[in-house]
Amino acid sequence: MVQLTGDCYVGEAVYLGSGQGHKHIMQLPEKLQAQTLARMQNDPVSYEAHKNTIEANNALIVALGPGVVISSADCLLSSGMGAGSKILSTPGTFKRGTVTFEIGNAAIGANPSISINFPKGTFNAVPFAQVTQNGGNGALKFSYTESILALKITLTGTPTSSTKYTFQFAMRD
Repeated sequence: MVQLTGDCYVGEAVYLGSGQGHKHIMQLPEKLQAQTLARMQNDPVSYEAHKNTIEANNALIVALGPGVVISSADCLLSSGMGAGSKILSTPGTFKRGTVTFEIGNAAIGANPSISINFPKGTFNAVPFAQVTQNGGNGALKFSYTESILALKITLTGTPTSSTKYTFQFAMRD
C-alpha cells in the first residue's frame, strides 16, 4: 500500500514511505498567477489554453493541500452527549483530522452524535469519508454520514458518563 507521509504544502517536498526510507517523489509548485497571461491577450487561442492550464494546476494544488484547520468551534455535540460533554481536541484539517470528545455526566441519551461542520465551499459535492475510532476508552460502535456541509458521527447505544472517544477521519471530493 502506498501512503504519503505528513501533509503536502505548497513549495515543500512530498515523500513516499515511512521511517527513514522516505523517497522524494515531487514538490508542489507555487500557484500560477493570472498576471502570467497578461502578455498573451492579443493571442486568444494561446490565452485560453494557458488560462485552462493555470486553472487546472491551481485546482490540483488546492486538492493536494492539507485544507483549512479545524477547531472545536466547528464541532457540535448533540444533546444526547449529556450535560458537561465537551470537545477535548481537534488536531488536523477538514480534509483529514482527529476529534476527541468526552461524554457528559448527566442527561445522557441514546445514539448521541457529533457533527464536524465544514466551512462553506470546502467541498463542491458530497465528499467521500473514511472514519475510524482510534482512541479513547468508550466501547460503543458508531456510524457516520457525510454531506456537503458536515460529517456526522453517531454512537450506537447509550454511552457511559465521562467516557472519551477519539475518531480519525479523511474526506475526499
